[in-house]
Amino acid sequence: MLNVRLKHVGEGKLRAATRYDYNLILAVFDAGEELTAKLTHQRSTKQNAFFHLLIQRAFERQTQGPKLPTWQALKDWLLIRAEHCTELRHHVGPLASKEVRVIGPAIAMGLRTENDFVGVAYDRRRQEIVLRTAKSVAFRACDSEKMDELVTAVEALILQEICPGMTVEEVMGDERAA
Repeated sequence: MLNVRLKHVGEGKLRAATRYDYNLILAVFDAGEELTAKLTHQRSTKQNAFFHLLIQRAFERQTQGPKLPTWQALKDWLLIRAEHCTELRHHVGPLASKEVRVIGPAIAMGLRTENDFVGVAYDRRRQEIVLRTAKSVAFRACDSEKMDELVTAVEALILQEICPGMTVEEVMGDERAA
């Protein structure tokens, strides 16, 4: 499946929204080829700004949960908890808890060069180290419908695990997303 942004130019005609989208279409499809598309509205920049500002304010007002070094790491942690993540599994055989505490973070450290936070767990049943990295919430990677779901899930996680006893308005303070 290829995700490209299209712009409606009138009379039911669509064209690539950017040069990047145009080049992707040219590279993947032949002229005259019939395609099936699920069209959605692109999410708003206001929603995007609110999402990121909410996480920044939650980081500043945090009273519980993991103490992470940056709001970006908290964002990754929240996205993983909301199951908006990629899971990598590595079979390692049976491990003692002490070994998991050493091996898991060592593997995760290599992934942290590209990720602010990597979730590490050990699946005893399958004898695998499980690494979870947050998926992108870039406009290209996350449509309006998916972003609505993520905002709702992240708000709930913040109110339950990061700033319990607060409302979204209290977490946000006086600031509002532009």
